[in-house]
Amino acid sequence: MTETIQPESTPDAGSAKTLGADGILQTQTDLAKYLGVHRKTVTEWMNSHNPPPKHKDYFVVAEIDEWYATKMRKPAHDENAKARFNLDFEKEKAKLRKEQALALQYEFKAAQLNPDFVPVVEVNQFLTSFFTELRRNALAIPPEMCATYPPEVRELVQADLQARLEMLLNYAADWVENWERAGSVEKDG
Repeated sequence: MTETIQPESTPDAGSAKTLGADGILQTQTDLAKYLGVHRKTVTEWMNSHNPPPKHKDYFVVAEIDEWYATKMRKPAHDENAKARFNLDFEKEKAKLRKEQALALQYEFKAAQLNPDFVPVVEVNQFLTSFFTELRRNALAIPPEMCATYPPEVRELVQADLQARLEMLLNYAADWVENWERAGSVEKDG
């Protein structure tokens, strides 16, 4: 009888060892018993993007053991992985602070070279307040313009105007984003 290595989490390891003794598991039910999981779990795995390796009508125990060990690896519970994640996160925060400081430095230099220079922050603040005011005023139009219309018509006009304003605001946000990206390309280039 061939001894197979079982995952540590298999609840009934004694009977599972005899299941795959010949190195082959015939059915998904055998696979479920072998791994100590419910049959529905195996079905879900079979329909996932990373199913257990299966040959035409059987599973090879060695391949299943390798697949299961890879699948059950949980680096999130690993203290070293958590520490690495925290370190990476702190590095990203430091990188962001550095980039923000460099952006301010570029803006100060640009302001010294060109007195007409307007910092990106001020442009963003202006555009935000401009489009907010535009939206507020435009949304006031239907109640004033459609005062004599039935309420259903006023609601339809308001909803249509709202959708068009949202589209305009999204377009403006995309424009600002592309403008900022173009500015950062010029600084890098």
